[in-house]
Amino acid sequence: RTWTATDACGNSSQKSQTINVVDTIPPVVNCPADCILECPATCIPPSCEDVLGCPCGGEATCNDACTTCSVSVTCEVIPGVCGPGAVAGLTPPPKLTVLRTFESTDAQATTAGGAACGNTATCTQKITIVDTTPPVLGPCPPDIEVCDGDPVSFIPPGCSDTCGDCTVGCARSDGLALADAYPVGQTVTITCIAIDDCGNESLPCTTDVTVTSNPTCDVTTLDVPNHELSGTISGGTSPFTCNASVVGAGWSVVDCDATGATFAVTYAIVQPASVTAHFDVTVVDAKGCETTCSDDVD
Repeated sequence: RTWTATDACGNSSQKSQTINVVDTIPPVVNCPADCILECPATCIPPSCEDVLGCPCGGEATCNDACTTCSVSVTCEVIPGVCGPGAVAGLTPPPKLTVLRTFESTDAQATTAGGAACGNTATCTQKITIVDTTPPVLGPCPPDIEVCDGDPVSFIPPGCSDTCGDCTVGCARSDGLALADAYPVGQTVTITCIAIDDCGNESLPCTTDVTVTSNPTCDVTTLDVPNHELSGTISGGTSPFTCNASVVGAGWSVVDCDATGATFAVTYAIVQPASVTAHFDVTVVDAKGCETTCSDDVD
């Protein structure tokens, strides 16, 4: 603004005033709301544009009191340390955190030579990815029943997880290691469970392991005139079967029959025959467990 002063004789002088209008007020930027998503979240970067497909994705808006404004965005992906108590104060702990930082800049002024105002403002949206879904545990092997002396072969089930790795742990009801011997005549339950790297646990599965005691047999009678050898059976599970063998020149087994808790072996002798012989009788119970008893003829 220029002021001019003039006197009655026509003399004049001037003074000027310069008023500069400046913009030092940053624009206002409004972020999308923070949110928590369940893993897997396929809308998470590699690129910021991917986040737009998230349920909580979207663009920030801005407004400026003096001119127009624009918004740019950058993304940062922060891996989480997942597991019980991994991050204090957060339940569940984050599997992944995405920070979207929006920066708003006001536009160039229309005065003062078109110089940029250069005022900026930022806001940050936090998208937290959590894993609260338990892994899936494969079925446990069917119940195992073996005879005393036979090995117990237990193969733990596998597992799968939608958002990372998982491990399977199995424990015996008697507290012993899986490879330790199993007690005879008792049932031990093996319980397995899967845990993922965020501490989520699957439902358990179980396998019962039973080691059955073998039957025992004793030769009680040798009836040489009738060519018969007999004995008793104890323990095991009926019904029983038997087979017999004999070592001796001229001696042969005709039949072995198990009835109830007894067995009878009939044999033949063809002369010339040795005066001594050795019998082995093997008794097998209903579960396939067996025992052998012997007798010598001399």
